[in-house]
Amino acid sequence: MTNCVIHEGLGYGMQIINSGKVTVKDTQIVGFFTFGLDIESSSSVTVDNVYVADIKLDRKELKFAGFAICSVKDPDT
Repeated sequence: MTNCVIHEGLGYGMQIINSGKVTVKDTQIVGFFTFGLDIESSSSVTVDNVYVADIKLDRKELKFAGFAICSVKDPDT
């Protein structure tokens, strides 16, 4: 995915799960809850020039981050 703007939602900005050979480049992720970009159980993911901002705390989960890279569930995956 290249040259995109993803904005304003009630969940995660982008989630990549069980994937391989994914590239996210020159993209903006703005105005979501919990995580801007969450990557889980994936390999060969390239994140280049990605801007993440205005990520809000979800009171149910009590956690939030711009980038969550293999850290939300089982870090060994």
